[in-house]
Amino acid sequence: CKATQMRNGLAGLAAVSLALAWCSTRPFALLPVIAIVLAKVLARAFVEPSQSAILPELVPPSRLPQAIRLQKTCRAVSGVLGPLLAGALLSLAGVPLAMAVCAVLTLLAASVALLIPRRLGEGRSLPLQVWWQDLRIGARAKWGVPMERGWTIVNFVVWIFQGPAVGILIPIKVQAL
Repeated sequence: CKATQMRNGLAGLAAVSLALAWCSTRPFALLPVIAIVLAKVLARAFVEPSQSAILPELVPPSRLPQAIRLQKTCRAVSGVLGPLLAGALLSLAGVPLAMAVCAVLTLLAASVALLIPRRLGEGRSLPLQVWWQDLRIGARAKWGVPMERGWTIVNFVVWIFQGPAVGILIPIKVQAL
């Protein structure tokens, strides 16, 4: 179930935040940071696909473009407010507390994921034709949002290079604060 996958991934991200908070109270060591970054990549591998793919299970195909727009708007707002909150916490309270707050907020998100309804008939596998039809409906809805067309390819190319750099270099920089 995508909701379970999302909830477990979010719980993993919360554990990563707690581990980073713990690391920030210790002298810097590269090996634990690399291990934590690998755990973060693994947790995000559960969260991101399920977040992207859950809408067709919850929303009828006719309302899918509006649901995608709402989801993108929420992500954009959180993309602005999250770093703003993190910056304020870093400057006012320090790295350990900022990482602990990150863990609490991620656990809150995992708890809210418990409220996502299960799809009827979950647990039985779907024939390949049904899967392919669902994939086409989702792709058609995603490409129906004009801004999504280019972002899909651009994000893929950018994150091939940016993901490892951000995942490893930011914890090192934060530790140096």
